[in-house]
Amino acid sequence: MIRKLLFVLIIGLAFGLYQCGGGGGGAKPDFVVGGPGNIFPDLLKAPKTYKYPAGLKGNKKKGLAIFMQVKSKKGKPSAGNCGACHSTPTRINGKKAVVGAGNIGPAFNSSYVKRWKKKGNQWLFQRIADARKHVPNTTMPPTLPTKILTKQDIVHVMAYLKSIKKSKRRKRRKKRRRKRRKRRRRA
Repeated sequence: MIRKLLFVLIIGLAFGLYQCGGGGGGAKPDFVVGGPGNIFPDLLKAPKTYKYPAGLKGNKKKGLAIFMQVKSKKGKPSAGNCGACHSTPTRINGKKAVVGAGNIGPAFNSSYVKRWKKKGNQWLFQRIADARKHVPNTTMPPTLPTKILTKQDIVHVMAYLKSIKKSKRRKRRKKRRRKRRKRRRRA
């Protein structure tokens, strides 16, 4: 039993080192370069621009579910599982919580939401659908071409991400600081 486990562990480690180019760092993920040793050059087509589907409406609760989804649903090749690389502050049942434990991608907070609103829905949709258009060597998998997410799923995730707000506690702190500054200026 222990021999089998050790064998599987060694094979997994060897395969992992092979996949990332020997562990030298800086290796591109397989979906960017076309597989190990570029043996599948047509593994994924070149990035393209996807249009934001204006007719679809997003639901932030469904977006949170997709963001945290690890197991795939029937008929889907994979799942959202955004929380593996990203984290977001949120409230679950009225209590403050952090969703996702990833540190590969950025942790989404209210300052990101402000930037997204300035750049518009088309930009955010493209970034989730196929980030390679904006960042060529990104580690984020292209979700729309690989059918990890549908257009509707992406719109739900967008609705969830846009619902991220500054905590009330932070707002109160800012108010207090402003009051203190005004008092100091008067004195």
